[in-house]
Amino acid sequence: MANHMGRLQNLYIPEVKKNWYRVDKSRLDPDLKSKFVQLNADEETKEFLSSSIEKSTWVWTQLWYLLAKAVLKHFWSVTDINGWLGRGSMFVLSEEQARTLLRPARSTNEGTGAIVDIGAGDGEVSRRLAGLYADRYATEISASMRKALGSKGYSLLDTDDWWREKQFDCVCMMNLLDRCSKPKTMLKQAKTAIAPGGVLLLALVLPYKPYVEGNNIHNSNC
Repeated sequence: MANHMGRLQNLYIPEVKKNWYRVDKSRLDPDLKSKFVQLNADEETKEFLSSSIEKSTWVWTQLWYLLAKAVLKHFWSVTDINGWLGRGSMFVLSEEQARTLLRPARSTNEGTGAIVDIGAGDGEVSRRLAGLYADRYATEISASMRKALGSKGYSLLDTDDWWREKQFDCVCMMNLLDRCSKPKTMLKQAKTAIAPGGVLLLALVLPYKPYVEGNNIHNSNC
């Protein structure tokens, strides 16, 4: 704990503007408005921002990344390269934010059930939800990212048939729908895979600008 606090003190803590988290609830449907959960930047969020800023100043590390990417892009996808370099981790929710958001659904069942992270990358996003569920599953196309997921205790499922194998208490699709060729199909699969009383945890970058890696068709209504 002392080491953690010392590290925080040595990091530059950026200003987090309140309007980043502000939502005009008057524009929401009444049913959505009643379910809205207000989140704010907590210490874990600020630490992630600070760490990202610090890493961007590591000149030799950034040069190594650029050189490796320039060579490897002829053989691997960007996702595979990031996995091999230990890059590409996303931050969507802190652990406390995840608990706040999912608390109504997990109030009496924390530490039970199963979660599946679709297109999980290296698993850093759903790792923060791990304490809420007993079993962790994931799907991922990238070989280097699958290796990272396996080392973190995820059970890997088939990317095409995951939704047929079992039902889950939480289906995670974090920044996924704008990166897959058939987003509507993915949502239908998620609906089938959610257990009674379960939830779909969905994050989407706005404005919506779909891009599918390795696919010349960057827009899809499927």
